[in-house]
Amino acid sequence: MVGGLSKLSDREKIVLELAATGLADKEIGRDLSISLNTLRTYWSRIRTKLGEGTRASLVAAYVTRQPRFGHDTSDVPARGWILDLKTEMVLASDEHNRSYGLEPGMPHHRSLYAGGVHPGDISEASRQLESVIVGDVPIVHIVFRTVFPRAVETVHQTLIGIKGEDGQVEKVFGTKVDAHDCRPHPPTGIRTGRWVRHHPNYDFLIDDDLAALLGKPGLKVLTLDELVTFMHAEDVELALRDLDKAIETGTSTLVSNIRLKETGDFQRWARIWREIVTNPDGSVDIYGTLAVFD
Repeated sequence: MVGGLSKLSDREKIVLELAATGLADKEIGRDLSISLNTLRTYWSRIRTKLGEGTRASLVAAYVTRQPRFGHDTSDVPARGWILDLKTEMVLASDEHNRSYGLEPGMPHHRSLYAGGVHPGDISEASRQLESVIVGDVPIVHIVFRTVFPRAVETVHQTLIGIKGEDGQVEKVFGTKVDAHDCRPHPPTGIRTGRWVRHHPNYDFLIDDDLAALLGKPGLKVLTLDELVTFMHAEDVELALRDLDKAIETGTSTLVSNIRLKETGDFQRWARIWREIVTNPDGSVDIYGTLAVFD
């Protein structure tokens, strides 16, 4: 399978990238402006080059080997962008550029996009992007607010680090994920934390932000029994069942809403994203992001 990665066309790489973010075929077809029949042809060609396998195994083989993108704007999906770390330039879709007030059809320096991010979220968004750039995590889901003349919008994006032949991340691929906040007023702040779990080991390796969010600063590891004490009892079984089903069916992305227990009887809703990566040896790594809106 590894040898076939170099034979993939840019379009076939994009199909795998979008599948890695959890998009269904209908959504991939929409982003690439192609029919489902054409998309099935792409999947057939991918299997011819990589070998027969489940959708999840094909995506995992591609993501873990991190192939390189081309530079044609046709490679970029309708709601996506590619950051070239050598030039600091971003190649984005026309829709993405227009939303930031930038000229479509041409690359722009990464600093120009920072102007559209809410000042309160720039530091956190930059830190999470940096974690992908340095290779701490291959995939991360980030949440931030964008500020435009007429509205404040909460944006959800999935970032994937693309490594070069030297093993270092040389490009970052980002795509916008549909996730709507139905409240009448935008949130005043967003707090996020991350964790990684090597299935079926039920220990969760958590970052400092998640430890602080849970009121346990300095904590690095959570067992499953410890983690469920922070969750509403009615949500524990459902969350675990959904995860087991996702792994069994080869789903690459799982999004759930859960309730966090806080002081007294007060409960706060949170959203968790889990990126599920199946390794060549059959083991599974799960990268999680938890977001709480203040």
